Amino acid sequence: PRSRGLGDVYKRQVVVSTMITVAAEPSWLAGASQTKITPEGAYWMGGYASRTKPSEGTDLDLRGKALALQDENGARVVFVTLDLLVVTPEMSRAVLEGVKIRYGLTPANVLLNCSHTHCGPELRLYRESLHNIPKPLAVKMGDYVEWLNKRLINLIGESLKNLRPASLFDSSDKASFEKNRR
Repeated sequence: PRSRGLGDVYKRQVVVSTMITVAAEPSWLAGASQTKITPEGAYWMGGYASRTKPSEGTDLDLRGKALALQDENGARVVFVTLDLLVVTPEMSRAVLEGVKIRYGLTPANVLLNCSHTHCGPELRLYRESLHNIPKPLAVKMGDYVEWLNKRLINLIGESLKNLRPASLFDSSDKASFEKNRR
């Protein structure tokens, strides 16, 4: 065999074979919607037991987002994500009853999920007495929860209205940052 120097050029042919399967017609439908859910003005913040005053402003608006999926048989599910600390059982019942009446969705087909932010409003109305929340702010809490429930029912409806043909893919990964949590 002859010696190969740095100047020698070797050519290789590389063949990459990729197989992609595309259905003639997508069998799934997907629809998304989003809305602002930031309360107006000063508001009591959720998750601050030692706080003695309401919020002092807004840096970023809080959002509610919904993703509706419908399979080829017409079965639907809606995932709702919220920039909130909690969804109370009372809120959940109100929203789930509303979407059952308006859109025919059963509670098993709706997921209400929170980011658990402490930069959002207090929604647990029983906390008024626990934290000595001033009466005008407590009334505002109740009004906001009613408004939010209606907003979420409409948000879910918008995601269903926006259903369009879609392809679904899935993946998984691991997040190991929780090891440093208490």
